This record gives sequence, structure tokens and C-alpha cells, in this order.
Amino acid sequence: MSRQTSTRQTRILQIAYSPVLLFTRHLILISHGYSVLSVLGNDRAIGTAAKRNEEFDVILIGHCTEISERREAARFARESFPQARVVALRSATSGGEVYEADLNTDSENPDDWLYVVRSMAA
Repeated sequence: MSRQTSTRQTRILQIAYSPVLLFTRHLILISHGYSVLSVLGNDRAIGTAAKRNEEFDVILIGHCTEISERREAARFARESFPQARVVALRSATSGGEVYEADLNTDSENPDDWLYVVRSMAA
């Protein structure tokens, strides 16, 4: 895995549904040079967006919850951050595609989803 080298740090909002995966992905993203705000669940994401006046380049949606909650997160991201690209992670048990996202990608291999994040941020 290579680090991103640009003059402006890519800003990522990670919406996770598992504390362990939130922490793990947060560390992976930071180690690759991204500026990351990680929140646990849709309610925190909505609350955070209301309190902060920040822009994000990529919204990364985790997979450890019902598909309806993940789709709600994607709709929220579209409304709150229309310029951001929305990436939804999926697993074999995550219940399908988040059609509201720009892209769905497998969550099991960090190299795969990091490639997608890097591509979406370009």
C-alpha cells in the first residue's frame, strides 16, 4: 500500500457501525495520509454534520448493519455533502448493494477499498 501524496489532504467521513471496524479503518486511512472523521452510526453522522461546517471528498459507509440503514446513510451523504463521492463497503452478509452510493466495494481486503477511495478522491 502506498501513501497518497498531494498538496491538499483528502477529507473522508467514515460512517461505521462497529466500533472495532471504525477504529481499524480510521487507522488505515490515516496511515495513508487521509484526513478522517469517523463516526459510529447514522445518528452521530447527522449530528456531526449539523455541528461542523466541513466539506468531505469521500464518504465511506461501513457494512455491519441493515441495508436500509446503509441506504439512509448514503441518502444523508448525498443531501449533506453533494460534492462528495459516496463509497459503500459490502460483505457477503451485508445484504446487498447500496444503490444510492457512487460505488459499492468489498470490505474484506483493505487494499481493494483503499484503491477505490484513492480513485474516488482523485
